[in-house]
Amino acid sequence: MKWHKMISREGVDPLSIGMIDAVFMKEAWRLSTSPSEVLFTWFENRRLTHYIATDFQKVGQNTGRRFFSRPQHVQRLYKQGIILLRNIAQSTRPLSTLPRPTSLELFTFLRLFRKQYIVVNERFSIGPWIALEAWQNDVDTTIQQLLLQRSLEHRSSEIIAALTRPWRTTALQHLANRALHGASHTTLARDFQFLRSWAAVWYQPLTAKWVQTSLGDQRTRQHRPHLTYRQAIVLLKPNDKQRRLLQFAPYATFFKDWRDDLRRTFVYQWSPIFDHLAIHLKISRDDLGYFLLDEIEEFLETKTRPDYRLVARRKRWPFVITATKKDQRVQIIQGGLGKYRNIRTTVEAQQTQKKIHGFAAYLGLVRGRVTIVKNAGDLHHVRRGDILVAGTTHPNYLPAMRVASAFVTDEGGIVSHAAIVAREMKKPCIVGTKVATKVLKDGDRVEVDATRGIVRKL
Repeated sequence: MKWHKMISREGVDPLSIGMIDAVFMKEAWRLSTSPSEVLFTWFENRRLTHYIATDFQKVGQNTGRRFFSRPQHVQRLYKQGIILLRNIAQSTRPLSTLPRPTSLELFTFLRLFRKQYIVVNERFSIGPWIALEAWQNDVDTTIQQLLLQRSLEHRSSEIIAALTRPWRTTALQHLANRALHGASHTTLARDFQFLRSWAAVWYQPLTAKWVQTSLGDQRTRQHRPHLTYRQAIVLLKPNDKQRRLLQFAPYATFFKDWRDDLRRTFVYQWSPIFDHLAIHLKISRDDLGYFLLDEIEEFLETKTRPDYRLVARRKRWPFVITATKKDQRVQIIQGGLGKYRNIRTTVEAQQTQKKIHGFAAYLGLVRGRVTIVKNAGDLHHVRRGDILVAGTTHPNYLPAMRVASAFVTDEGGIVSHAAIVAREMKKPCIVGTKVATKVLKDGDRVEVDATRGIVRKL
């Protein structure tokens, strides 16, 4: 089997990753005959990296064909998601009235949390993300071909903005609209606190300063594409197959952000359960995040306390989260990691090219100093005029994106967060490079040529 690096993230607790990986693996196994692992997650120093041994593009295309490839699918999922959010609010309301829940009560709540988390991941978060990544790769290639064929490369940003105008508004747009109508930053930080994280246990609160810097000087401006969707289609002249692919763009743009709103709302509503568990199990909330959900349920069933030595080992040394097709129970492996180290070494050796290519999400050419952003803790390093380089970007990156002169990401395509923000802010942006965070280092001087989709070291 040939292994590939999928994505890397920082600051996401193993409990969340265990639940997420179960969905990743389930989708990957649909196209694999291997009885062994097809995916594992390497976790070290609060940073995770997914490695996959099957064709991720094919996995995504298969997932999309099954339930997520037409506008009607998004419309139906949106309605189902609204109902799910109401059920989540109803399920979690009693948590605020239980001062000292018993083991049985906590176990019952945790089982309900698991049941809802599976639905969130399979239908609204990870399943659609896998499908959207594959769609995004296909549509990026299609748009590039059409722009070249019609000699419209100079209008690519304008055309892409028209094609990807979201079907509906999402939380960040609602936040901006309320700011426009005079809501204070403190009030907005309180009302939109659910945006703080998509990890179930670990999070950093949103602050009034975050709201202020996220809105920036453009908080009173509403950017609209100069072209309509219909005008962009007329310019591109797609064939029937290409038209069907592009028809999904406004819905994909919306759902990519709204699914994030939904999963963040889910973990925010359920957040009190982990405060109760930490008190009940006599462990810090942060340390609780180092255990899988199965392990926590076992503590409650057997009325035992977590092993603090185990937490210390998981903090200090790397471990792997994995499962086999035969025994699909996700588990943590900490000893005997030689096989996984060898896979990582082989994969990393394949990513040493010097020239960086990607998809130009917004045109332009700038030069500047590279600042690598691995997580929210690195955002304060970004200075005005820097080139922000990241695996991907999230809403809490907005303050740094305001001051950066350009964005470069390993992941993503035309509907990625970085691409959408770049078109809003009118800043050069290259996405989907796969290797930018590996090839570039903090302080490198680079030229971002987003007209050609190339990043060069100076």
